[in-house]
Amino acid sequence: MVVATPAFRLGSFVLVLIPALFGLVACAPSTDSANFSAETASGDASRTANSAGELPAEAANPIDTRRGEILSFACQACHSLNAGVPHQIGPNLNGMFGRAAGTAADFEYSDAMLNSGIVWSAENLDVWLQAPDSFLPGNNMAFAGYANPADRASLIAYLSKATTPPQ
Repeated sequence: MVVATPAFRLGSFVLVLIPALFGLVACAPSTDSANFSAETASGDASRTANSAGELPAEAANPIDTRRGEILSFACQACHSLNAGVPHQIGPNLNGMFGRAAGTAADFEYSDAMLNSGIVWSAENLDVWLQAPDSFLPGNNMAFAGYANPADRASLIAYLSKATTPPQ
C-alpha cells in the first residue's frame, strides 16, 4: 500500500518561517563595515542616552538608530515598546530607563529579576544585552545576546527613543 505524503508539512513550514523572520536581523547592514559612513547614522539626538538613556562609553562606533530599530525586532518578538500595550511573553519596555527591574505592574517576573536591585540604565542594558544569562543568572529571558558593541549601542539608542514616554 502506497501512502501519499502531503507536500507541505507544519514542521518544514516552521523550519523555513522562523529563520526567515530572524533573517531580518541577521541581514541588516552592519555599522562595522568598511562602507559605513557618518551619513548613514541618525541625527545628533540619537547619539546620547543614560538612566534617561546615556550610551556606554566604550561605544566608540557611530550610533545608527535605524539599525537599532531593525535589531529591536528581536526584542519585539517578546516585548511591546509602546505605552498602554499589554505585556507579551516579556514585560512592556515602555518607560524602562530609570525604572527598577522587575517592577512593571501586572507582570510575573523571575525571583532573580525581582531581587536583582538593577535600575535600567544604558550601561546596565549594554551588559544585559551582551549576555543576559551571565548578567543575571536565573532570569527567564531566552535570548543569547548581541556580541557586537556597536549593535548594542545602536539598539540602546533606539530603545531609549522608542520607550521613553513623551513629557
